[in-house]
Amino acid sequence: MKKIFLIAVIVLMLTGCGEKNLETWNLEAVDYKLIAYQDPEYGKMFKDSGIMTLEKMASKYDFHDSYVEEGLIRMPTTTSKYNMYFILKPKEGKEEEVKKEMKALFQSIADMIQSYSPLEYDKINNRLEKKIDNYLIYIVSDNNEKVFSLMEEVKNGIF
Repeated sequence: MKKIFLIAVIVLMLTGCGEKNLETWNLEAVDYKLIAYQDPEYGKMFKDSGIMTLEKMASKYDFHDSYVEEGLIRMPTTTSKYNMYFILKPKEGKEEEVKKEMKALFQSIADMIQSYSPLEYDKINNRLEKKIDNYLIYIVSDNNEKVFSLMEEVKNGIF
């Protein structure tokens, strides 16, 4: 009986017994889960990608990083597969500006690869865009819905 009680206490400590804070994301945990995920059809979708800082994105793509409070950006490191994702929390009053910046960024990438990689071009144009709480989510992958569901799992405390 003591073991059951002890296990119950530990589970409650780890998962919490109240409502989860849905206003923040554990960005490191999201990234870890996504890079580790092995899709049955596509394999590791983000194996050829790396973390990009807001500052580097600003210099490379003329993105105004001053509009973003925090974010997670994973961009391709090769030109063969354009799997990437962004979780961005715009500063107060800057959501529309961030959306415009992201639209321009994707257009820039699409224009660059249109002639030599039509499949990757289509993937960029079929990206998933969502807003959850105060975060803007952008996913470009072979399986956008699955990637998003993995993000939601982490956000909801399922690792």
